[in-house]
Amino acid sequence: DYKNTGYPSRIYKERIKQALENNNIVLLSTVGTNKLGELINVNGHNLAAAVAAALKTRKLVYFSNGGAVLRRKSEKSKTMQEIPLGFCNAILIYYGITISTSGLTALGKSHNKLLDNPDAIELLLHLAWSTWALNQGVNRAHIINSADGSLLEELFTSKHGINTCIYKEDLAEDLDIDENDEDNLCTIFSS
Repeated sequence: DYKNTGYPSRIYKERIKQALENNNIVLLSTVGTNKLGELINVNGHNLAAAVAAALKTRKLVYFSNGGAVLRRKSEKSKTMQEIPLGFCNAILIYYGITISTSGLTALGKSHNKLLDNPDAIELLLHLAWSTWALNQGVNRAHIINSADGSLLEELFTSKHGINTCIYKEDLAEDLDIDENDEDNLCTIFSS
């Protein structure tokens, strides 16, 4: 039942920090309550980004179901493993994806361009939530294709991971990025 859908309006970060300090594992549910006490569904990507931002975590990790990857148009055989925040913003502007301050996601023109590729839409939403979290204080975000060992390989092999890492240091001007220049952006490939 998705009749009552909402977004995280308050994160009990002190409770979460206390549980973590006591070496407990914190499990978060995507079911919350609104001000009237009614149950609401919360988007899991939104919840993960909001909690990571509230805690100012070093890393946020999303697992991708579809296996879509980013590749620069000029290097179609090479997956983009590290993406600066500015480049990620350019991709989101190009596809018209925005996240409001209240946490609502808008799929502008991207929905029409990628209608036949739900994996690409999933990747773009992960990019959007990752970008939102980095703008709120998270240091890095990883988008990992779910395969055996992919989490360990991504997190523990410095600069040799097999997935996508978005980082805060904005080197976009060094990459000569213009969101209006399609040839300079990247292509989304489904694996």
